[in-house]
Amino acid sequence: MRAISSHLMAERFVSIVGPGGIGKTTLAISVGHQLTTELADQVHFIDLGSLSDPHLVAGTIGSALGFVVDDRDPIPGLLAALRDIRVLLVLDSCERVIEAASALAETIFEEAPQVCILATSRETLRVRGEHIHWIAPLEFPPEGVHMSAREALAYTAVQLFAERVAASQLRFMLNDVDAPVAAEICRRLDGIPLAIELAAGRVDAYGIHDVARLLDHKFELWRGRRTALPRHQTLTATLDWSYDLLSELEQTILRRLSVFVGPFTIEAAFAIAAGDDLDDSQVVESIASLVAKSLLTGNTRLAIPLYRLLDTTRGYVQAKLAKSGDASLVARRHAVYHLALFERIGAKLPGSRKSDNASDSNLIRSMTGAEATI
Repeated sequence: MRAISSHLMAERFVSIVGPGGIGKTTLAISVGHQLTTELADQVHFIDLGSLSDPHLVAGTIGSALGFVVDDRDPIPGLLAALRDIRVLLVLDSCERVIEAASALAETIFEEAPQVCILATSRETLRVRGEHIHWIAPLEFPPEGVHMSAREALAYTAVQLFAERVAASQLRFMLNDVDAPVAAEICRRLDGIPLAIELAAGRVDAYGIHDVARLLDHKFELWRGRRTALPRHQTLTATLDWSYDLLSELEQTILRRLSVFVGPFTIEAAFAIAAGDDLDDSQVVESIASLVAKSLLTGNTRLAIPLYRLLDTTRGYVQAKLAKSGDASLVARRHAVYHLALFERIGAKLPGSRKSDNASDSNLIRSMTGAEATI
């Protein structure tokens, strides 16, 4: 919050970007509160997530500031009103109307020199003046490490989980028996704050061990605060929000990529997602877009870049895949690809010749146990 506030005052235009449920809105509101004194209470929160018509963006901002603008062409009047005032505009959930919000934010930044803009979005606005602050998930314990409650609580994801459970169970304290289960829950929820809060809210009904067992595809069982925005009341609603904003091509490729339990290379993505109906260039373009929209994570610092779906996203999209009619085809492609990969590497192991293929070796090392048994 301090870093974003400082950056915003220096650069005037900051976008908070990250996947659904990561805490972008909460963080933006906190930054706005912190800057109210410095900006003489001229901080305005505008929820663009409720809009479906991009033509309403400028009028919505004008109404939030109390300006009278021409409904037929509100932008000139909005710019005229903003040109000589110092104000912070918090534009929340820009992804819903990304093209209109991006264009208007750039215009305001360039033509109203005293206006600061703090945007939240699941993808970057990609306009002049924008400085991006990516929100990372909370830290969670590594897999395969048995730890005490004290050790688990050193991780921020477990801290949040324990805090939220204690809010509904006043006498709750994380103990050494439950600590590994709490760590597993936080790990399987990828450190996403909203998902952790929703799961913690069900511990009073099911207990920690049953909550862990209910993680697979039981998203509708977890309901959040009644006062939360509809898209934040269940994990399904949050994922619906992101999925529905994708193009049909992006939805198809995301569904097909959900067959990967762990990391995968672009080569693997071609083998599973491309085919008679899609070519490699469409897969490349869609993967880049899905990374930008926070639905895939990519580690491009490796010699062979690896991509993966967050486990929560993967569980949700796999249900979509099952209903699409593609499930059998995708499962077969997945099995054929890995069979060919293992045969290729096996031919180069002792008794033949050691593998010198960096792509093959890196992929094998990165695989989860579930994929390696295919």
